[in-house]
This record gives sequence, structure tokens and C-alpha cells, in this order.
Amino acid sequence: HGFARYRIKEQAYPAIVPEAGSEVKGQLLSQLSDKEMAILDYYEDDDYYRATQAPVRQDGTSVSAEVYIWKDEFRSLLETVPW
Repeated sequence: HGFARYRIKEQAYPAIVPEAGSEVKGQLLSQLSDKEMAILDYYEDDDYYRATQAPVRQDGTSVSAEVYIWKDEFRSLLETVPW
């Protein structure tokens, strides 16, 4: 909760940004190795930062998870309509 997903202009993929009252559904990956996390860090590059959040699962429980969030300084590169 508290995030919205927007398409990155001229790209075929989205980014999430903090936005009160919004919700993003996604995949929760668990038990990733350090190597796998390094690959994700490389893929998500410098336009994102990784932060610990508490996503809510479908059953209503929450879990601590690392989330890649689009940096506010690049917000102008996002479409204005949610993904």
C-alpha cells in the first residue's frame, strides 16, 4: 500500500513510486541468494533505489521485503496515467 505503478516513457515496463492511497500488485520473490540480488540490483540500475517495505499478501498478512522504487528525481520520465 502507498505505491502506484507508472509506465516509463518510451519503455515497455513500469516503475513504482510512493503515492498515498494507491496500491500495486506484484510478485513476491523469497529466499534469493546474494548473487541473485546483485543481478536484480544491476538490472534495476541507478534509476531506482532498493528499500525495505512491508507488502501485504493476498491472505492479509504482511512480510518484510526489498522493493525497487523509482527515484523521485526521474519522475518526469514516467507517464502520467497509472500502468
